[in-house]
Amino acid sequence: MSHGDVFTIVKGVGKLSLLVVLLGFLLPCNEHTLYLLQWQSET
Repeated sequence: MSHGDVFTIVKGVGKLSLLVVLLGFLLPCNEHTLYLLQWQSET
């Protein structure tokens, strides 16, 4: 695993976290949490 790979993964995780935070603000918390749990179990 090279340094570039680690950087790419961190960037991807960072973007995902930002998206989750933004969605959390935009959507009602309970609905969002249920949707996220469904989505994670499907993946």
